[in-house]
Amino acid sequence: MRWDELFADLEGQFNAAGREGLEHEVTERARVELVSLGLIDRIRGTAGASIRCWTCNGELYQGVVSHVGDDWFLLTSGTRSVLIPVASVQRMSGLSATSVRRPSPVGRPLASVLRMLARDRALVAVHLAHGTGSLAPLLEGVFDRVGSDYVELALRADGDLGGGTTGGSCVLPFAALDTVTSRSESWQ
Repeated sequence: MRWDELFADLEGQFNAAGREGLEHEVTERARVELVSLGLIDRIRGTAGASIRCWTCNGELYQGVVSHVGDDWFLLTSGTRSVLIPVASVQRMSGLSATSVRRPSPVGRPLASVLRMLARDRALVAVHLAHGTGSLAPLLEGVFDRVGSDYVELALRADGDLGGGTTGGSCVLPFAALDTVTSRSESWQ
């Protein structure tokens, strides 16, 4: 009888140690997974939901997360669409606790969506990242060229789209972009 109790006790200890080891492994894997996720994955997990986002220039944007790229996302509210580079996010609320990794290895970086706007000659309003609230510089025009880390904006002058001489142009590094607003449907 004593041997039965001893073996039962050993078996119980073995099972408990196995469960404890499994729980530790699951916890460790979850921690490693969480460390590898970025803010854009959290935003991707919130696609289709309404959020609030404050950007570096202090502006608050509210809308539905309608598109998410590698380093940008699009908030839509009515007919207004605002492209927000992740680098210009100051804080957010309303994000889902769910994170979703990029569905394919072929990404959609900020440059690709800006090239679509340039191709369509869409009129855009660009808020620059430096400045706060109403002091944040605002430029309007059409993107002429898009490089790997900059965009050239043909500035709007007197209601016309400048082509280099009418309103002039300026080159903006991606890091200077706080938001890009357009009514264009070419975001997809």
